[in-house]
Parts: sequence; C-alpha cells; structure tokens
Amino acid sequence: QRIGAAKQLLLQGTLPLPEVAARVGFADQSHLGRHCKALLGVTPKMLIKERKNLPNPHKNRRDATK
Repeated sequence: QRIGAAKQLLLQGTLPLPEVAARVGFADQSHLGRHCKALLGVTPKMLIKERKNLPNPHKNRRDATK
C-alpha cells in the first residue's frame, strides 16, 4: 500500500522524492527505492522519468468554445 501511494505521489510530481518517502512512511528515499525496485521492478527515479514522458493534458489544450 505504501509503494502504491508513493507511486501516485511520484507520478503527480508535486513533491520531491525525500518528501514522498517520508509521507508514505519510509525512513528515507533509499529505503523507498529498495522496496519500489523489489515490488514494481523500477526505481522511484524511473517513475519520475516516466512521468516526464507522459503527455501533459494541460499543454496545448485547445479552447473548446472556439
């Protein structure tokens, strides 16, 4: 459950990695990283990179009223 919550926070991109780790109950970002890699097969940094590659729904949004 903590890894799932951390994944959601990392994909939102509003908090730095150490803050995410603390909020979901890990001692530090290294502790989060070990568990994330073991359970998801990716590191938190990989999730952050994935987020950056996702399309931004707010970017290049056309005005629907035109």
